[in-house]
Amino acid sequence: MPTTLGALRQDVRNRLDESTSRFWTDSELNTWINEGCRDVSRRTETIQSFNTSLSTTQSVGKYLVPPDVIRIHRVEYKPFGTTNIYPVQASTYQEMDQVWGINQLSQTMSYAYNYVLWGFPPNLTMQLYPVPASTGDTIQIFYYRLPRNLVNDTDIVEIPEGWWDLVPLYCEYVARRKDKDETWKDAKQLYDQTLDNMYQMTRQWHDQARAMTIGYNAVPEWLYGGLDF
Repeated sequence: MPTTLGALRQDVRNRLDESTSRFWTDSELNTWINEGCRDVSRRTETIQSFNTSLSTTQSVGKYLVPPDVIRIHRVEYKPFGTTNIYPVQASTYQEMDQVWGINQLSQTMSYAYNYVLWGFPPNLTMQLYPVPASTGDTIQIFYYRLPRNLVNDTDIVEIPEGWWDLVPLYCEYVARRKDKDETWKDAKQLYDQTLDNMYQMTRQWHDQARAMTIGYNAVPEWLYGGLDF
């Protein structure tokens, strides 16, 4: 079952042997809980989102991506009024110079097939090429994002089921380090070990080996250099 900010804060207090607020305030613990959630999401990329709120404007090639993005996994282009979905390939400005030449903003087409990114969240810009020729098409983005900030005790913590203990472990090591308690190193080691275990188990949400299709045959991916995503 999902857990809440209030439940996690009580777990942190239990680990610090302070069931009620004496040395550590609720506000301070809440800050560390939010920091811990962000640290887990950044390092494991387990909060996966799908955004369909971006809509094209005719002859406009640049769009702001969601402000909470950590990294983009995939972009798709869906023309208005159709069920067709076109994958849009990631690229860089240097690589795209060989494609768009001097016409990066003037070449228009019914759908885009490349995109480049520039800037940083919350002002990360996606430039599409060719420039969309119509208004109302949808840019669908699969991405890893930051968790929402927890404010109220009833707010649901955005962390994968079964891994809630990571956040109290983070708070414990931060609190003990602030208190100059040498046992913070033990808490930090346990946090890092648990986080690494989570990363290894959640890099993909299944246990099947990946393969590359060559012609009509599927070949194990490791034969092509053990690509790691």
